[in-house]
Amino acid sequence: MSRQIPQGIEVLVLKAAIDPDFKQLLLQQRTAAAVAIGLELTAAETTMLTTVPAAQLEAVIARASVPQEHRRAFLGQAAAAMLAALGASTAGPAMAWQGIGPGLPPPKKAATVEERVIEIISNRTQIEAKSIKRGDALVKDLAAKPDDLVKLRKDVEKKFDLKVPADDFKKIDTVGETIDYVEKALKKKTTPPPASRGIQPDVPYPAPGGVRPG
Repeated sequence: MSRQIPQGIEVLVLKAAIDPDFKQLLLQQRTAAAVAIGLELTAAETTMLTTVPAAQLEAVIARASVPQEHRRAFLGQAAAAMLAALGASTAGPAMAWQGIGPGLPPPKKAATVEERVIEIISNRTQIEAKSIKRGDALVKDLAAKPDDLVKLRKDVEKKFDLKVPADDFKKIDTVGETIDYVEKALKKKTTPPPASRGIQPDVPYPAPGGVRPG
């Protein structure tokens, strides 16, 4: 019987598929590999990862394939960018975990960017996450002080491995604007730059005056 690989483990497998050094780390030190990229695994994912035989894990890695448009994210060191790349994929689960973890409870779905941002705001403002809404103003509704906003910006940078300029964050007023900023920053981070349109080596460079030689 097969089951779909939980998203946290799928991130580890896909990164290992294109990063040989990370593959060795994953095969030798399972949970340390997750920590190395800032990936938080659920209890079920941790149990599944630590109990699978090395040969079977290596076989799953060998079958994994990372789409070209997401390779940049998986060659990096930020789990948040990798999770964002998975979330942007329309191809569905990349692989199945064959016969592993019988009797384990269904793994929890990985938290969305919105849920993770709200969790950060909740921890910083000491307000329950379920009470925080997208339309809440950070200062007016959640009583965030200037020092809280500075720390919140740093929390976002650390959690999502982003560089957030202080001037950009000063323009953010609400929870929803914070979420939108992070989602756009992550999308920009995982989008490969356009191909360079340099001089083609096989096209003769025009001679002075626009006349081609020969």
